Amino acid sequence: MSFDWYISPNDRFTYESKFSKFCNDEDEITMSQLEPLYQTSHLSQEEFAQIWTLVSLGQPSINQEQFIYFQHVLACRRKGRSLPIGVPMDVKEKFLKAKPETKMYTRYVPGTRDIAASAWKDASQLQEEITFVEKDIVQFEENRVEAEAKLADLTQTSDEMNELASYKKNHLNSVRDDVTLLRDSLKLLNADGAKRAAAGDSNGASAGSTGQEVSAIIAKLQNEKAMLEAKKRALQAQV
Repeated sequence: MSFDWYISPNDRFTYESKFSKFCNDEDEITMSQLEPLYQTSHLSQEEFAQIWTLVSLGQPSINQEQFIYFQHVLACRRKGRSLPIGVPMDVKEKFLKAKPETKMYTRYVPGTRDIAASAWKDASQLQEEITFVEKDIVQFEENRVEAEAKLADLTQTSDEMNELASYKKNHLNSVRDDVTLLRDSLKLLNADGAKRAAAGDSNGASAGSTGQEVSAIIAKLQNEKAMLEAKKRALQAQV
C-alpha cells in the first residue's frame, strides 16, 4: 500500500506552530533540537532517525516545509503505518522551493535514489524502490520523446510559414513591376493622343476613329490597373 502524503489544513497549521516552537526564530532546525519531540514520539531512535534522513535530503538541517512532512510521517508511523520508501518529486520540489540555495545539490536525476533514506530497508523494499525509480526513468524518456516531436512539428510549421511569406513577397513585387509598366504605357498613350489632337489631323474621320481607339485602349489599361491595384491590396493584407 502506497504512503499517503496528503496533509490536511488543520494538521499543517499544527505542524507550523510546532516548528515555531523548536526553531528559536531561525529558518531551519537541526535534529538535536528535536530531542523533546523524540522523547514523546514513542518511536525507536532508529525509526526517528530514518524519518529525519528521509525528509532532510542529506542536509544537516531542515526548513519549515520539511518539518511539516517530518511531523506527518512521524504521526502516520505512530498510527502503525509503514514508513515510505522515498519522497515523491512534488514533495521534494516543495522542500527545494523553501530552500533554493540547496537545489543544485539535491536535484533529482533519473537513475539515482536517496541512499541515506534507504539505509534501513530490506531487500524487498529496495527492489520496490528500484522499480519506482525505473518507472520514473520510463516516464522521463516518454516526456523527452514527446517534447522532441513537438519541437520538430513547430520547426516544420515555421519553415512552411517562412516559405509562404517569401512566395507572397515575391509575387507582390512582380505585381508592383507590372503596375509600373502599365503606368508607363498609359503615360505614353496619353502623350501620343495629346500630340495628335494638337496637330489637327486633316482626315477628320480617321482622326476620330484613332481617338476612339486610343480612348478604348486607355480605358482598358485603366481597368487593368484598377484590378492589379486591388489584387496588390489583397496580397498585402495576406502577407
